[in-house]
Amino acid sequence: MKLISNAKFGEPVESGTIFRTQSHGIDICIHKICGCGNVLYLNCSELGIDNLRLKSENLFRGMDEAKEILKKQLELLNERFNNFYEDNDVKILRY
Repeated sequence: MKLISNAKFGEPVESGTIFRTQSHGIDICIHKICGCGNVLYLNCSELGIDNLRLKSENLFRGMDEAKEILKKQLELLNERFNNFYEDNDVKILRY
């Protein structure tokens, strides 16, 4: 997985505050919020995740944590979709 960092030219890429990747149409952003120290946050608009605080302040452990969170969210979404898809009892109601 490739992350794009906003680190300044000449500085280590890990020194950035925003790390983005796009995979199969899903935009993932791990970032720090100014004034909140080294705390990392996760954003993924496709899964409704906005500024979810990660437990780790280390970028690589934070990325692993983010992957687990995204996997869990996708599993929950897939389960809800399967329930919808398998429901053949169609009823049309009036408001």
